[in-house]
This record gives sequence, C-alpha cells and structure tokens, in this order.
Amino acid sequence: MDMGVYPINAARYLFRDEPIEVTGVGANSGDPRFSEVHEMATGVLRFSGDRLAVFTCSFGAAPADAYQVVGTKGELWLQPAFDYHVKPTMTLKVEGKKKKTTFPKVDQFGGEVEYFSRCILQNEEPEPSGYEGMADLRIVQALLQSMRSREPVKLEPFEKRLRPAEQQEMKKSPVKPEEDLVDAQSASGQ
Repeated sequence: MDMGVYPINAARYLFRDEPIEVTGVGANSGDPRFSEVHEMATGVLRFSGDRLAVFTCSFGAAPADAYQVVGTKGELWLQPAFDYHVKPTMTLKVEGKKKKTTFPKVDQFGGEVEYFSRCILQNEEPEPSGYEGMADLRIVQALLQSMRSREPVKLEPFEKRLRPAEQQEMKKSPVKPEEDLVDAQSASGQ
C-alpha cells in the first residue's frame, strides 16, 4: 500500500484503462520487521486487449526506480520514474534508434497544494479526486487477495472517468530551503 500505488497508477494512466485481472506474489527474507506484511511484492495487471503491466516493490532489495514500457516497435525507459529529487531521463528506442531526453526537476507538491487550495476556496471538486485513490486501492486489495489465495483475481468492471490531463500541469521551481527548519535527529538514526 505504500509503494505499489505508484506503478499501479502509472499503468492505469499509460493504458487509459482499468485492469480486468490481477495476480500478486509476495515474499519475505525472514527479517522480523516483515512478520505481518510482505517485504517484497510483485503484481501483474491484465488490461483488456491482453496488455500487461508488471511491477515489483521491495523494502529489502537494493533501491531501484525505473519505468519501462515495451511496445511492438521499441521501448521507453524512464529513470528515475517516481523520485522527484533529481532530473528524470527518458530513453526512447524505436526500431534501433535511441534518443535521450532529460527533464528539469520540478516541485511536484507545490502545484498540487496550490491547486487543491484553490479548489477548496472556490468550492470545486478537485481532479484527480478521491475516486483515483479508490481505483488504485481496489487493485491493491485484489493483489493482496491474490497473494493469499495464490490465484489470479478478476476485477469487476470499474467506471472509467476522466483522468487528469496534461493541460492541468503546473510548473513550479524546486524549493530550496535556506536553513534547517527543524533541529532534530532523523527517525532512522542516520
């Protein structure tokens, strides 16, 4: 539920569709911190038209942060895919020709906070709404069910709504604090 929603949401956006079936597999190395939850989880999402999305999330493996899309004529690779602290680089390879594009680092949260605040002040429904979170979590729940049953789980049809679009993008420069706001030790002790 912590990390899995990001690749789930990314797959839903990529396909502009909702999965019709999911398969989940979880694993633990024996670390006692993971006695009640999986240390690692892999999900396979089946979309209509026999399109698949596969992802793995882990608290025990080496950090990995990439997104790969493989199509009939080539592939797209984005790294980092979900971390917002560095400039992401996209590599596009189509029929053997490779092109790299680096995107500027942006403040993802500043635009969200500004937009959400405006919706509250103007009494407007935000988009994305809670519906997007519900759509992702129903998939997480089905993946957990699949892990327990060791069987694929078919999903009931889910209303497809208008999803956030590129026109909603707000570009904000990264915020650089001039001084430490809190003088406290890290929760991890580092």
